[in-house]
Amino acid sequence: MALRGEIIFLGIPSDIQWEAAPYLKALYSVGILAVAFTPIATTTSFEEGAREIEETITAATKRASVVCVMSTRGKGWQAREELLRKLLYRVSRKHLVLQAQGGLLPDGTSQFFDLDQIPLFILPFSATVLIMTPGTSATVYSLQSEIKGAIARSCEGRWIRMSSIAPAEITEWIKQESYYSSIRFKIIPNVADLSLLIASDKPSSLLEAVSGIRKRFGKVCYSFDGESIEEVVGDALLAKGQSLAIAESCTGGAIAVRLTRIPGASRYFTGAAVPYSNQLKEAIVSVPHFLIHKKGAVSSEVAARMAHEIRKSASSDIGLSVTGIAGPTGASREKPVGLVYVALSTSAKSTVTRHRFYGGRDEIREQASQIALETVLDYLGRKSV
Repeated sequence: MALRGEIIFLGIPSDIQWEAAPYLKALYSVGILAVAFTPIATTTSFEEGAREIEETITAATKRASVVCVMSTRGKGWQAREELLRKLLYRVSRKHLVLQAQGGLLPDGTSQFFDLDQIPLFILPFSATVLIMTPGTSATVYSLQSEIKGAIARSCEGRWIRMSSIAPAEITEWIKQESYYSSIRFKIIPNVADLSLLIASDKPSSLLEAVSGIRKRFGKVCYSFDGESIEEVVGDALLAKGQSLAIAESCTGGAIAVRLTRIPGASRYFTGAAVPYSNQLKEAIVSVPHFLIHKKGAVSSEVAARMAHEIRKSASSDIGLSVTGIAGPTGASREKPVGLVYVALSTSAKSTVTRHRFYGGRDEIREQASQIALETVLDYLGRKSV
């Protein structure tokens, strides 16, 4: 039987398809194409309409494999958060536990936050996964990787995430394996990495496929459970008892944004500087003027100095730096658009890698931030799960 999804709106959306797009993207990505929409008119307060909302969500969990809840307006999300916490308990009937991030939630609930600290709750129970946020489509969009991972796991599949690799290479390899006919797989290439969903009705075939992928592509895999690279890096830093500080130039703070999106990042992330101009490279991360003048701001020498100085000034175990040309201006024949240097500094070693990325400005910045985080992960050691 085909899996079904249902999206419940708290309020009447002005454009259902547009507002549902982030949830639809996550559902479609794992092959859930049958999706129903259920708007709930909230002419009264959310508290007064709580019973109708509870009944609607409960009914949806009986007919859909994935139930997604979101609001159509941004203001007042704190009141909606309290309501959704109560509804999670009433619908699931699971006992409440105190979360590390604060507050009581049903046992098994995962809690994530967007940049505005608006939460998103994910609770698998019975044959359903319930995904709820008091926020709007903006919150859903910013937490796509967490949502996709939860949906994939609910489909009894594995969501494997890799460094960028040619999809055809994976497809051809899988087709040659003995378990090909008993698995379903979907490859989703992204700008900076690649996601692979594998599912099977036979647990033994699924395990065999995951084991085979680990052996063949393990060096480029960073997650076998759908976590984002920033989640994996955070876990690795905690496991190793290491702290990280960053000096970002061409990425403009994007790496710090990704890391601090994860609750509890302060346990391993000491902070970041964005010395975008040459003047601030000299003032904030103590890059000598003569070095910039001689080698240029986009150089291995400047990248190495930035990583070293940010590590020292932040008293961190690891210093990471990125400097490059995101374009479309500022390039030369020797230093083209897409040239990026990533440096990592510890008390024992310093490494610098040179990269050339392609695409528009945003694509280059995204690839640079991804490679920078993978550089940290490679230093700490990738974990085969």
